[in-house]
Amino acid sequence: MNLFVKKSGQGDIPLVLLHGWGTSAAVFEPLIPLLASKFEIFSVDLPGFGQSPWIPNLTPEKMAALVVAQINKPAVYLGWSMGSLVALCAAHDFAEHTLAYINVTGTPAFSQYFWPFGISVKGLTQFAKQIRLAPEQVRKDFIDLHFRHSAIDATLKTNVVTELNATPSDPEALIVTTDWLGSIDLRPMWQNLRVPTLSLLAEKDILLPVAAAHELKTLNASTQLEVIPKASHMPFLDMPSVFVTLLTQFVENHVS
Repeated sequence: MNLFVKKSGQGDIPLVLLHGWGTSAAVFEPLIPLLASKFEIFSVDLPGFGQSPWIPNLTPEKMAALVVAQINKPAVYLGWSMGSLVALCAAHDFAEHTLAYINVTGTPAFSQYFWPFGISVKGLTQFAKQIRLAPEQVRKDFIDLHFRHSAIDATLKTNVVTELNATPSDPEALIVTTDWLGSIDLRPMWQNLRVPTLSLLAEKDILLPVAAAHELKTLNASTQLEVIPKASHMPFLDMPSVFVTLLTQFVENHVS
């Protein structure tokens, strides 16, 4: 099947943008003008989100395979939050198609069941129950939570939230991907990455503590780690100029 992919940019380096839970490629729209001169951009709606239909029985690995097949050329894979799991699978399973992996406020294991640097098991369990009762309302509340803990301009916030809420996510997609967050541990993949890797964390992230930075580096010493000051879980909207500078410098240094 074909995923919805919006192409933009005039640059030479392919850059694939993979969004987080409950959102869509629309979350990256404010970032596109800042990247367009350097990258050929592929903004992907993952299955069940935005304009891409859900596919039953998906795992992060299977989702990554769908994305890689559709992009069909070597690219930099950038994943934000949940999207970082899919980008990680692309970088690990399809290294020959991956120029670099950019992890944005993501982690190979989102649950504290696996390590201390995640969301509490109780919190994830409660969230999973709420999703099954009122998936679309919980999705909207979750998006609002991100913006309440950020320094994003009010007008920009209104525009992005309106765009994200214009297209509901598939309820099954919300349930399945929520279950991923509580049950999947991809740390072995992280340890075995063989592509240039940049991890961008945020100082004021309420979901992923910056303390994870040291552990991510311990798991894979070749990882470049950067913590963006004053940024929330959405650093590409909080601190776009800093974010773009770190991203472009890394790519210029590691992708020929």
